[in-house]
Amino acid sequence: MKKVSRTFIFISTIVTLLVVSVIGVSANAIIREVKKSSEKDAVFGLDGILYLYQDGKISTIEDHPGEHGKYGPEVSPDRTKILYRYSVWETDFQLQIGIIDISGETVLEKTLDTDMSNEFVSMGWIDNETIFVTTHINPATQEFFMYDLSGKELTHYYGYAFAPIPNSHKVMYAENVPLGFTDQAYHSYMIEDKVVFTAEDMGVTLNVPSFDATGSKVLFTFKDNNSESLYICDLDERDEIKIESEINLPNTVSGTPVFDEKGNVCLVNEKLLYTLDSKTGTFNEKVFFVDETDSRFYKAFENSFKKSMPCDIAEVYDLTWIED
Repeated sequence: MKKVSRTFIFISTIVTLLVVSVIGVSANAIIREVKKSSEKDAVFGLDGILYLYQDGKISTIEDHPGEHGKYGPEVSPDRTKILYRYSVWETDFQLQIGIIDISGETVLEKTLDTDMSNEFVSMGWIDNETIFVTTHINPATQEFFMYDLSGKELTHYYGYAFAPIPNSHKVMYAENVPLGFTDQAYHSYMIEDKVVFTAEDMGVTLNVPSFDATGSKVLFTFKDNNSESLYICDLDERDEIKIESEINLPNTVSGTPVFDEKGNVCLVNEKLLYTLDSKTGTFNEKVFFVDETDSRFYKAFENSFKKSMPCDIAEVYDLTWIED
């Protein structure tokens, strides 16, 4: 079984970078304020069963969990529902997902309509009524699905570098290029069926874009001729991208582009956070990762787990903090 991740995010001014695996190719990120309380609610898995850690107490979410284990829990924004996936090893390689409410009642069980994908990449919530799932076909191609709570398919695309646009049911992604032809094509970003940006050179693959909270600004990077560029763009209501600035990154700066809560442009690279100084065009560097087991949230969870659970905490997987 997977063990609890040993990475926790810390910045000395008591802001944290919550790294969310968005669409699986890379990570999107949101920098936000964190409450000073020592406890934080969470959902986690143990032996295929989902548990709720709330107000310092641990309880099973379902009285009768079912035949297959539940993995990868994602809590809805309103904290009332949990999206999960089944293991493809337990379902004869069918890609199956489900949703339960916080009391364990079934909201949705769904087998994805695909005969090409062979494993999950990521999944999450667009809003309280809409979910997304990204799956793997081959190293060059993924599938993206969007569903409502009834299981109705709202969107289905082939491509890579998928990123939902905040406050909408749209997704920005890199146009599908068949495996074996990636070096012989000009790669483009799409929104729905519209090309919004195309790399100038052939064979330059694109990375997952990142949006601010309003969905009106977008960041993305790509490497070209051994150099890396950061694009800061505006996205209007007609789904047209206007490049605000293009920054050639120095060799000492790289990472996943994100916006912080104040709208600053940042790059996240393992233990380093680079924040762009808009006046000078340079990046300020901070070290911000520490071991998760040093966090007050994890310490409180660990103490509660030891008191109420008969097994070792190392058996816990998919520990997912519920955001306030």
